[in-house]
Amino acid sequence: MDNVARGVHWDICKHFEIECGEKWYERNLETVIKNEKAKILWDFTIQTDKKLPHNRPDIVVVNKMNMTCHTIDVAYPGDSRIAMKEEEK
Repeated sequence: MDNVARGVHWDICKHFEIECGEKWYERNLETVIKNEKAKILWDFTIQTDKKLPHNRPDIVVVNKMNMTCHTIDVAYPGDSRIAMKEEEK
């Protein structure tokens, strides 16, 4: 699962023109990486008002250009667990 999220992280870095190397699988991920266009958080605990069991998404993208924030959490369950994972996410 982490390899899928690492590949997505690499693609996002490329999109926002953040230095990320030639190959996604050869780089060490930093918890926070940013430039003037975006800030990308990797496996970062999100502070919330209430205690939540799932407050650590795989990737958080803060787009500074249009002032938006997206959370990305990767899961690939077996066919029998799809509904359960959709509800959890």
